[in-house]
Amino acid sequence: MVTFLGFWVYLCPLVGGWIADAKWGRYKTIQRGIYCSIFAHVLIIIAGIPSVIARDGASVALLVLGIIILGFGTGAFKPNISVRHLAQVPRP
Repeated sequence: MVTFLGFWVYLCPLVGGWIADAKWGRYKTIQRGIYCSIFAHVLIIIAGIPSVIARDGASVALLVLGIIILGFGTGAFKPNISVRHLAQVPRP
C-alpha cells in the first residue's frame, strides 16, 4: 500500500495540472483538491475506529478508498500551489 500511495501521489499531479489548465482553473482546482483531501483523511480516520476494524475487510476497504481519494486531492493541489502566474513575474 505504501508503494501504491507513492506511485499514485506522483501520477495524479499530471491529471491535476491538466484539469487546472483545461477545465477549472488554478484556484478552483486547488479548492476542490483540498476538499477531496479532507474527505480522504476523514475516511482514513474512520478506517481506524475499533468497531470498523472488527469487521472483515471494512477497515482495509476504507483505507484503500481513502488512499485513492487522497491521491486525487494531492494531484489537484500539488501542481497548482507553487506555480506563479506569468503576469506576476517581472520582465527584465
